[in-house]
Amino acid sequence: HRHRDVRWFEQDAERRLEVLRALDTLTPRQRAVVVLSWFEERGVGEVAEVLGCSTTTVRAQADEALARLRAALPRVDLSTGGAR
Repeated sequence: HRHRDVRWFEQDAERRLEVLRALDTLTPRQRAVVVLSWFEERGVGEVAEVLGCSTTTVRAQADEALARLRAALPRVDLSTGGAR
């Protein structure tokens, strides 16, 4: 059991590093949209209000961020959640 737990933890830590590196490829605004939309589960209108921009800008930034993250994280399913 212990060996399997250690391997799972190493894979989890590796995945976290991959995600952090992928987030580093985003612009500051794209990163803010991702954090507010996916991690804090805020709606498009709320994200736009927090960032002081239009909902159209939030959607565009989310689309660009998602494209970058998909390219950087091909093994991760990014099809759910986010600003829509």
